[in-house]
Amino acid sequence: SCFSIKMEGSFDAVRNALDFNVRVQFARSDSLVGKVLHPIVWPFTKLLLEFKLTGTAEDPKWSYVTVLDRVMEVVK
Repeated sequence: SCFSIKMEGSFDAVRNALDFNVRVQFARSDSLVGKVLHPIVWPFTKLLLEFKLTGTAEDPKWSYVTVLDRVMEVVK
């Protein structure tokens, strides 16, 4: 496949609360094409294609995580 989606986080069933970081990854590194393209697309994937998934299962909220958001998280 050309891309994959990696999710890390949790779902609290008691509170029905989503808390996930979602990253779209182009050119998966387990294929020949991925091994060739990974160094090229990695900066874009790392810096531009990350989202936060919150809310509930019935009403999920998607938000884009900006580069500045990530920098501020590292600084904390």
